[in-house]
Amino acid sequence: MMFLLLWLLRAAIAQKVVPIPRAQTLQVAGPIDEPTSIELRSALEIPDQGEAQLPIIVEPRAVSIEGDGAPRITRVGTDAPDGIYSSGQNITVTLSFTSPVEIVGDPSALKLELDTGCNANDCAIREEQSFTCKADYGEFALTLYDSIKANVSSTFSETRGPSDPKMWAPSGTARNVGALDDQELVKQKLETIDGIENVTVFFGDEDDRDYSGGRRACTSKGNLIVITFERCSYADQFDGDVPELRLDATNAVLDPRTMLPVGDGVYLTGRTAGSTVFVDPVATELTKGVRRRNGLANYIGGNGTDTLTFVYDVMPGDAANPLEAVQLLDIHGDSVVVRAAAYPYALIDASLPPARTAARYSSGTANAL
Repeated sequence: MMFLLLWLLRAAIAQKVVPIPRAQTLQVAGPIDEPTSIELRSALEIPDQGEAQLPIIVEPRAVSIEGDGAPRITRVGTDAPDGIYSSGQNITVTLSFTSPVEIVGDPSALKLELDTGCNANDCAIREEQSFTCKADYGEFALTLYDSIKANVSSTFSETRGPSDPKMWAPSGTARNVGALDDQELVKQKLETIDGIENVTVFFGDEDDRDYSGGRRACTSKGNLIVITFERCSYADQFDGDVPELRLDATNAVLDPRTMLPVGDGVYLTGRTAGSTVFVDPVATELTKGVRRRNGLANYIGGNGTDTLTFVYDVMPGDAANPLEAVQLLDIHGDSVVVRAAAYPYALIDASLPPARTAARYSSGTANAL
């Protein structure tokens, strides 16, 4: 009897210190195509300071991704080696997506913009223009282009509504520039033109009598005005060459070319009756502005796959170190779309990180080539 009790006691003690496994669940998220470390933690309840050495078995699991979201760009690449490329050579560039894509519309309109142009002030040549104004009073108008429709630069978005006066007034015109305006006022009025961000205005000192002091746009002897275009994005479509300003001494209420409102009709006049009053009809270009545009790589293939291929022909004046992709674009605005091949309603997410930044996609790559 005593032997039986002792055996039962030993069995109970042995059962008490047996490790009891418990399930341990971890949730891990990481970038696609990159190894991710998974921490394995012990989950054994061992009482009475017991120890156990057990193998950890992790069963292989297959991971797949399915969805109907917009394909994203995962990589910008090229098989061209690093080096210096001359005008006329070509570079093949590929865009890789998270899933196959298809091109609908005009494939020739699909371009990949590359950072080959001048995108900083230190590489640009600033345009300078001059004109002369001879008057004592009144106002005149300055026109860069006839209407907002003339501005085809991608820099500006057409977000104006019908109630906005710039829909009916030429935004390419600086209206009601006063003969008595100083440099700062002329500067402010020029910068109201869409596409002119910053100018410097200089008045000549040939007529520096007390009443003028070099602080009025027009004088009775004629005043030379020099405009330096520090930044004129409207001229980007012309590689920085700003069209010559057109001037209207009558400050006409309606532009005779477009019949759109321009000025308030207050025109330039002289101090006495019969005074000669004029302003040069077209400004004189003193220095031609130069700011090269970015290059556009042409689409050549990849429809229906997860990789689109483009080719870029190196142009004279191109400069890039390193060469980077800027954006995927439709040069006509509405001629072509790129969408998911399996889900036609899902347009691609063509987001690219800004050039010259530490870009990082889901795969950890950059847009520098």
